[in-house]
Amino acid sequence: MSLTILQLPQDVLLELAKHLNVGDLLSFLSTCRAIRELRLERSLWLETLIRIREVELQPLPLSTAETLDTLSRDELQKVVHRAHGLKNNWESEKPRIIGMHSLSVTSQSEIFCIPGAHIVVTHGWGSMSCWDILTSQRVGDLEFPELIVHAEALSMEMNGKSLIGACFQLHGLIKNLVVICVDFRDRAHISMSYVVSPAAKDTLQFPSGFFIDPQIMGFLADSKLVTWRLDADAAIQTTPYHGVLTGAQCLPIGRSIYALSRGSARSEGKLQVIPHPATDRQSTVISVSPSPCEIYESIKVPYPAHWRTWTLWDPYVFAPQYGIFAVICRSFSSVQDEELAFIHFRPARMVHGELEFSQSCVYRHGEAISDVAVGVSGTYVLLRINPANATPYLGLVHFNATPVPHTTFRRLEVEDTLVFSCVQIAFDEQQGLVLLVDNVGEMTVLSYA
Repeated sequence: MSLTILQLPQDVLLELAKHLNVGDLLSFLSTCRAIRELRLERSLWLETLIRIREVELQPLPLSTAETLDTLSRDELQKVVHRAHGLKNNWESEKPRIIGMHSLSVTSQSEIFCIPGAHIVVTHGWGSMSCWDILTSQRVGDLEFPELIVHAEALSMEMNGKSLIGACFQLHGLIKNLVVICVDFRDRAHISMSYVVSPAAKDTLQFPSGFFIDPQIMGFLADSKLVTWRLDADAAIQTTPYHGVLTGAQCLPIGRSIYALSRGSARSEGKLQVIPHPATDRQSTVISVSPSPCEIYESIKVPYPAHWRTWTLWDPYVFAPQYGIFAVICRSFSSVQDEELAFIHFRPARMVHGELEFSQSCVYRHGEAISDVAVGVSGTYVLLRINPANATPYLGLVHFNATPVPHTTFRRLEVEDTLVFSCVQIAFDEQQGLVLLVDNVGEMTVLSYA
């Protein structure tokens, strides 16, 4: 005699539920009283979140101050619902704004989000400020006349802390390196602290590719690899470095530092694999993709025949926790007034401690883009699109590796005046936040979660 599902033991039902995707799980849990009782099992929600992060490759709407092991059953359940709701909203035909508020920040500043933390950092020459998005309050300030913050050098390796790379620079020469720590473990007392290196003994200029991890920070400059061990008493070290990578971005992973160059209007750039200072391996130079002719032929990218102007952003690089190593953005205008933009997603995975690359996936847009912000996973890219004869607007490009690698584009329905007056954008993919700053320092926060 066959059994109905309700006749199965509770532990069997629980194991079945753990293998469902989130949408099917939430529907399954609403079928009847016996099934609904599974919601009382903390392990169900914990394993569902692990599946979202490690199988579905979706960042969780949590800061690094919050760990799954410390959350209660009800808190885990709320995170599942929030993650599922945000994903459904992002992937709907018209993503819907759930909430909106504004705050006044410093004008003429660069901005970036600390992922998942509801904290935005504004910085300009000689200053840096942190703002709590939840309370609209400024929670920290640093002011030094020669301070330059490098937003690309951001590490979230420490629970509840963010390390940000900076330097003191005068007349184009780097005098000291600075690591800034934003501590948000206690939301009521968010704090900032910093450590300054001893003065540089060598002449250091034209830095690119700032990088940082919990033990070391550094950059490339003047055919040197420059490193510092985040200790006020530790001297800045320089190592001869063979290779010139224009607009390179660096990422330390395991035993290597991966330096990816910006390339040119027709070139994907190159990836230089540099031994981490803790190893003795020799550096190697490899192409991040096949030769330009091969890659353009294989992915059929119809670049304009002639360019009037073009913009090449420095590449965005990621430890490929979510399947993406790099995102590369280009925008072109041709002499025939044709506009084109290209967003290159570069998938990769870690194999035996090294990166293994697969074929690029490219999104092509028929209008020029004026600003870019990339989410922490590298799979979502926020664009400010500035057509030649139309009103600017925001769009969201999403890379999905399944069932085959592909991209989708969705226009975000945001008030025209907000986008038109916007001079800076930022994006917190984990919490579903889009930030717009105008030229007088008014920041508008749009929530999609």
